[in-house]
Amino acid sequence: MTTAKISPQAARVLERLQRRFHKPKTVLIDLALKKYEDQLLLEEINEGYARLKADKTAWEEELKERQELNKLVPMIDFYSDGAKFLLTNTRSWSKDRTKVKPFCSRKGMNRESP
Repeated sequence: MTTAKISPQAARVLERLQRRFHKPKTVLIDLALKKYEDQLLLEEINEGYARLKADKTAWEEELKERQELNKLVPMIDFYSDGAKFLLTNTRSWSKDRTKVKPFCSRKGMNRESP
């Protein structure tokens, strides 16, 4: 276990959160650090995306690559219903390799053995 000093203001916030959510301080600190780490990652991703869009040549290449990928898998709409498509249309061969069968079903999402 590592100890670290925190400011009086941070200690007051931690006390308020502990009273409000009835969780140990260590759990609250862990959650806060994870949230902060996630936030920093998203900021880095957004900065990289902004740099990509700012480079006209690189952005055009990106759009061209997306168009090529969409030709490979034309039915997947990654922005709305992609997961449902993948769950219902991922297929595997039967044991005798003569026919293709669904790998999972939409209703129960039960996986069949490939």
